[in-house]
Amino acid sequence: MDFLLLDRGFTIPGGSKVSRTIQASIVILIIDDSRLQTKKSQLQSNIQQSRLQFVQINAQIDALNSQIKAETDRINRIVAGVEAELSGRSQSGYSFA
Repeated sequence: MDFLLLDRGFTIPGGSKVSRTIQASIVILIIDDSRLQTKKSQLQSNIQQSRLQFVQINAQIDALNSQIKAETDRINRIVAGVEAELSGRSQSGYSFA
């Protein structure tokens, strides 16, 4: 944090037709927010990376759900085929022994 001091003379009319000069000091506060701006930029970058990771993770979840559905469908077809084969064998008199 820096301070800048400016001295400024100005004239105020006095009560007796004589002007008096008054010195005034004005302090201007200069705030260096570069660290805050850097932190803000880092946080914005982190948010952007997190959003990208979120999208990627959702895509992976969707892909895994698709794989699960495909495997479930395949297993269901195998089970249905085996059940049909067993049903056909029992109706035609085949023995399993």
